Amino acid sequence: AEIIAIDKTGTLTKNEMVVRGIFAGGQFFDISGVGYETKGVIKSENKIIEPLDFPALVAVARTSALSAEAEVAKNEKTGVWRVVGDPTEAAMIVFAEKIGFRKTDLVESVKKTFEIPFDYKTKFRAVVHEENQGKGTLIPSESATRGKILTIAGAPEVILSLSSKIFENKKNSTLTAKKKGDVEKIFSDYSAKGYRVLAVGEYRNSKSFYEPGSLPPITFLGLLFIQDPLKEEVKDSVKKIQSAGMKVVMITGDHKLTAVSLAKEAGIWAEGDEILSGAEVDELSEEELGNRLEKISVFARVNPEHKIKIIKAYKKIGKIIAMTGDGVNDAPSLVGADLGVAMGKIGTEVAKEAADIVLLDDNLESIVAAVEEGRNIYKTIKKVLVYLFSTNIGEILTIALALVLFFPLPVLPSQIIWLNLVTDGFLTIALALEPKGSKLLSGKFKKPNRYIVGSDDLARMILMAGVMMIGAL
Repeated sequence: AEIIAIDKTGTLTKNEMVVRGIFAGGQFFDISGVGYETKGVIKSENKIIEPLDFPALVAVARTSALSAEAEVAKNEKTGVWRVVGDPTEAAMIVFAEKIGFRKTDLVESVKKTFEIPFDYKTKFRAVVHEENQGKGTLIPSESATRGKILTIAGAPEVILSLSSKIFENKKNSTLTAKKKGDVEKIFSDYSAKGYRVLAVGEYRNSKSFYEPGSLPPITFLGLLFIQDPLKEEVKDSVKKIQSAGMKVVMITGDHKLTAVSLAKEAGIWAEGDEILSGAEVDELSEEELGNRLEKISVFARVNPEHKIKIIKAYKKIGKIIAMTGDGVNDAPSLVGADLGVAMGKIGTEVAKEAADIVLLDDNLESIVAAVEEGRNIYKTIKKVLVYLFSTNIGEILTIALALVLFFPLPVLPSQIIWLNLVTDGFLTIALALEPKGSKLLSGKFKKPNRYIVGSDDLARMILMAGVMMIGAL
């Protein structure tokens, strides 16, 4: 492989999404906690607060719980948390529970009547719930009117474009251009720090059904700052891959600023590198994209269609590309790449079936080990072939020249069998079991030509066979 295209979530990161902060009602809130544990302290301006005293924070938590469908459960024996569904939605569920909203309790007070699933094109998920009479209220942000409520969560730029109001000072007010600009700046600042930023909103007195392109004017509630830390071994693994002469590129659905921040931390992105968004990929032809690939190390806001186009562009310029993935939507790119690598722990069965290799430990270090092992196998096969061909050519030349010179046969049939089955056999095993070379990962691997035995190898074989022939005669 010459290019290792890495999916960010689950490969570079731990895939343990945690909400670390909230912006709501013009205030910032810090959320503590470890992983998917539902225990955590809520702070504002470095002071521990009672969340229910802040309506804007409550509204964000309520909407997060209603918008998310994931389930989080802990294995009591192993202590490992298991997520069923999207990890981002799992983080939203855990955050909501820290504030005081349990998904199971909410299900009793409301019933879901309609849903627009998340789509990589629309970049949001919208759900309509109806409050059950006599089961309490959803703590509305504007009024105590019972009825249907539309909750929405998705990319901040999308939610902002759908919003006409913002909830602040315990009431809804017009989302002016200035307020929208302030929110966009906060979104950009946190994205640049490496956070995945999610926006949530709502619409009260909702209808029962909406088309994705005809949603009502949303009330913007706030931003969630979600962190998914890098795995400890990632930096070292990336260095090893790069020192082996391969280029690492990161492909993610995250915002550009978030992607660059994490790519810098992992050692993938360096000054002078370029970043390309999915929208920009759409605008370029395969040939134009191929001309720019050398400088690009990060692809952001991409969807499965973009991944296929990127793979084709790399192949068109003659690069061998390996692609990692774990989801159902990664299957086409895993099939399209020269080498598809699926994650064994978090990967779906569809991804595993589509891939050429499954990493049982979801560890990038395993890719490095596989590269090293592959290079060692290739070099070992070449060593064994050169040795076997040399000795066999030596036998042939010895017998042939002896016949030409009318010498008695220097090697009898039984001796030839002994040489081929015993002598060659033991020495071939010895060559195959030699320890791996120390510099297999240093420098670019020379791509094999059409034949595994090249002209240089052939010259060595003839030279060694000639020496054997002269010695034997």
